[in-house]
Amino acid sequence: MPLFHWEAWTTSGEVRQGAQTGASEIEIIATLRRQGLRVTAVRREQLQAPTPRAETLRPEVRLWLRELVALRSLGRSVPESLRHMAEARRRGDWAVTTVPAAELDLIRQSVEAGQPLGGALQRVPQRFDDLVCRVLGAGESAGDLDGALERLAEHAEQPSPLDLALARLARTLLVGAVGLGLVLGVSALVAAGLYARLGVDPGQVSGWLVAHALAISLALGLLVALALAVQTAGLRLQRDALALRIPGLGAALRVQAAERLARVLALLLAAPLPLLSALEIAAPRVGNAAIAAAVLRVQRMVARGVDLGTALADARVFSPAVTTLTREAAGTLAAAMPAIASLCAAEADELAARTRRLGHVLQASFVALATLLVLTLTLPLRQ
Repeated sequence: MPLFHWEAWTTSGEVRQGAQTGASEIEIIATLRRQGLRVTAVRREQLQAPTPRAETLRPEVRLWLRELVALRSLGRSVPESLRHMAEARRRGDWAVTTVPAAELDLIRQSVEAGQPLGGALQRVPQRFDDLVCRVLGAGESAGDLDGALERLAEHAEQPSPLDLALARLARTLLVGAVGLGLVLGVSALVAAGLYARLGVDPGQVSGWLVAHALAISLALGLLVALALAVQTAGLRLQRDALALRIPGLGAALRVQAAERLARVLALLLAAPLPLLSALEIAAPRVGNAAIAAAVLRVQRMVARGVDLGTALADARVFSPAVTTLTREAAGTLAAAMPAIASLCAAEADELAARTRRLGHVLQASFVALATLLVLTLTLPLRQ
C-alpha cells in the first residue's frame, strides 16, 4: 500500500506529524481522527519526486509584509490594514510595484468572512507562495500572527552577502565576455581597414586576430547566450548537478544552499510547522535543483524515522560541522535552528568575501585583456 505523510494538531494544540501506509487519504484521516487528532494535511509520497522549481519571495510581497507589520504595530486589525493599503494604492500613493488593490480587497473580504489570513492569501497564489501562507497560517493557529509577520518580514528583508557576491560575479563574467567580443570585433574591423588603406603589414599576431576576430566574437556571444538559455532550460537538475562538480563554484553553491536552507528552516520551525512540511517548503528555496532534490530525499528519510542529522550527512547538504550540530540538537531542533543558521551564515560570509575579491580580479583582468587586444591590433600602425 502507498505511504502517506500527515500533519495534525492534538487537543492541547501540539503539532504532530508522521507517516503511515493506507489505501487512501480518507482512510488515513479517519484513523487519525479516531486517535483524537485534528488532521491538517495528508500527502501521498511520490515514488519519484519532481525537481522543485526555484522559488523566492516576490519584491512586492516583501513590501507588503513590512507595510502590514507597521500597520499592525499601530493597533489596526488585519481587515483595517488591508483596507488602508488598498485605498493607498487606489490613490496612487505608491510609486513602486506593490500588491494591487483588487487583490488586497479579495484577501480582506476572505478575512472578514472568517477565513484566517494564511488561508485568504492562498486565493492569490500567483502573488503569495506556500512559504508565506503556511508561516502565517501556523502563526495564527498558535495565536502569534504578529510574531509570524515580523519573522517573515525579517526573513525577506535582505539577500545574504553570498547571494549578492555570486550574482555580481555572474554579471561580471557575462558583461566581460560581451565586452571582449565587442572590443575585439570593432577593433579588428577598424584595424583591418587601416591596414589595407595604409598598406601596413599586420604581422603574424595581429593578422591572426583580424582573420579570426569574427569567429572569436561569435564564440563569446554563443557562450553568453548559452549561459542565459540554461537559466530557463528544462534540464535544471542536470545543469545544477554539473555546476556542483566545478572546482570552487560547486563549494560556493553548496554553502549558499546550506545558508538558505538553514534560514528557511529556522523560520518555518518557529512558525511552528512540522519538520516534514518545513523540509518540503524549504527545498525549492535552496537555489540549486540538485541540492533541492537532496533535501526532498532528506524529508523522505526523516519520514521513515531517520534523525535529521544523519539524513543531512547522507545527502551532504550541510558542512560536517553544521551537520554534527544538527544531530546533537535533534531534541530541540526548533530552538537550535537559529544558531545553526548563524553558523551557516558565518561560513557564507567568509566565502562571500573571497567571491568579491575574485570578482575584482576578473574585472581588472577583462580590462587588461581588452587593452592588450587593442594595443596588439594597433601596434603595426605605430611601426
